Amino acid sequence: MLTTLAIIGFWIAADQPGISVVLPGVGSMGKTATFVVERQLRVEEDDVFGSGSFAGRARGGDLDGKGTTVTVGGRSAFVPLGQKRAFQISADNRMAQLVEIGNEKYFVEVRPGSVLRLQNRLHYGWVLYSRAIDLTLAKNLFSRCVETGSSCPYGYAKPEGAMAIGTCEKRGLERCVELGRIRLDSRLRTEVSIEQTGAEAKRIEVIPRSPTAYLPVYYSDNNDCVLQLGGNRYRLLIGPGQNWTIHISGSGEVEKVTVDPPRSHDPRPRVNPKSRSEKP
Repeated sequence: MLTTLAIIGFWIAADQPGISVVLPGVGSMGKTATFVVERQLRVEEDDVFGSGSFAGRARGGDLDGKGTTVTVGGRSAFVPLGQKRAFQISADNRMAQLVEIGNEKYFVEVRPGSVLRLQNRLHYGWVLYSRAIDLTLAKNLFSRCVETGSSCPYGYAKPEGAMAIGTCEKRGLERCVELGRIRLDSRLRTEVSIEQTGAEAKRIEVIPRSPTAYLPVYYSDNNDCVLQLGGNRYRLLIGPGQNWTIHISGSGEVEKVTVDPPRSHDPRPRVNPKSRSEKP
């Protein structure tokens, strides 16, 4: 189990080295989640979420052997090599939160009472753990089984490589995971680029006050879904079955990302031997 440590009055000197992490401060609603930052001396197996797969991890690049600077609501703390600390951050069932790690911006769903964990591994880069993006937890809620070699039903896909979440209980069946989806809603006419690993970038023109159709987010090894808006890049860590609306402000920046109500599930049976292969 994780141990929550109080971070009060632990200010960071301006010249402290290491990667920086910026987390959302607790909002006026007072709903919180726990964000644990662990600066590891060596690579260890994950003992918090238990799956041991890369499915719930957004992986980062290699880092130096220094500590981690964490800023929450304007206050900063330093996590030295070999230590870990826990921070209370803003949480909301209806809105994804913006987390900055290094020079990158990430949106991820942060539910009240949940635990996220950032392992900053010496010489092995960082790894972000969250149940909201863990495909191994989708086996019952966001997956269906089809006959081996068959196409997934509408709105589902088979995760590839390390993202695969195992076979179904019955022999001869494969598991399909419900795709996350994103759409855009802007206050001004603009053009947005959506990039996913292994696919060509999609350029989308957004008309003011006219939300686009939902776009599926596919799952594979090192899958990266990036939204390019002007000079800003945002990585979208959307989990299975989630629907997000990205709201663009009148100044052409991401204003907020709302988590929309779950879509109604296809009433077809759970096992779909001859299911259609069209995309959502």
